[in-house]
Amino acid sequence: MLLRAIILMAGLISLSVLAEEEQEAPYAAVYSYARIYDLVSQFDDLQSDRRDRLSFHVRLRPRFEEGLLTELSAYILRGEGQIPIEIDANGIVIMPMSPVLRGEDVLIVTNQEEGSLQLGLAIVVERPSSRRFAYADVAEAVEQINYAMRAKARVDPNVVPQANGLTFKFNPGEAVQLTVDSASGQLQLNANENGSINLPYDESLLEENPRVSISSTPIIVYPWFGR
Repeated sequence: MLLRAIILMAGLISLSVLAEEEQEAPYAAVYSYARIYDLVSQFDDLQSDRRDRLSFHVRLRPRFEEGLLTELSAYILRGEGQIPIEIDANGIVIMPMSPVLRGEDVLIVTNQEEGSLQLGLAIVVERPSSRRFAYADVAEAVEQINYAMRAKARVDPNVVPQANGLTFKFNPGEAVQLTVDSASGQLQLNANENGSINLPYDESLLEENPRVSISSTPIIVYPWFGR
């Protein structure tokens, strides 16, 4: 099976890596609750110490460059009632995980037109509890990400893309600096125009385990698949 492109935003993982190929619904902006529930809950059986720095969600994002028609919102349609769903600024869907709703296979309805959205798995890393932390915390999160992806791959685990670090996301335009105080000197990384800092996984830094400091608290932390 050929891998579909990985979207390197907010840890969005191609569904062909960790789930069956996407089935087109009658309206692409309406999704099966059971399908989303199964996609997220597949990680529940991993050992807790192999996933305790991670949370798993689905993410909705525009399929086309022109973006959304209006601010994205969604709800669970159950009978004649509606259950609100929270969608954050990164498109992460925060919904109740209910075996009852999964059994009923209710629908998740968005306010976007047919074909305008794409859905993928988002792996979100626990944010650091302070602005100073050990590099080993970064390395452990990366190792957990790669373990989870290999463990749940529906393809040969050897061809599953691997995270090469973490992305710390801040408000666009915010002047943020991340510093690694290694024995060989300080490594200083500045947020780009999109508010992102990519901190690579480095085995030599892991062995040394220097302190990492950031000048602001990130909005979200997610896998980095770059080089």
